[in-house]
Amino acid sequence: MSGVRRGARSVLKWFSGLYVVLIIVQAILAGEGIFGLKNIKHSDDCNKAGAHCIANSKTLDPHRALGFFLTFPGAVLFLIVALLAWHPNKRIRTISMSYRF
Repeated sequence: MSGVRRGARSVLKWFSGLYVVLIIVQAILAGEGIFGLKNIKHSDDCNKAGAHCIANSKTLDPHRALGFFLTFPGAVLFLIVALLAWHPNKRIRTISMSYRF
């Protein structure tokens, strides 16, 4: 089990950094999707055919897809790797959770 924990810790180190980068990309994709829309003067124009509104826009699809990955499969994988990397010594586990260097 020691080898599994050691491997999970190294995966967790890289996966947590990747997760932070993906959250930043998520915010960038949201901005690109919102500012990529054409301006609409009245909200009543959203119901007309050909109007570019947030609900029927395809510019936010990358943001939605990455958000789905980050919230469900990504979070579950993160939890599994974190539980595998769990240190068996309670004192070391408490110190590593409470002190972030």
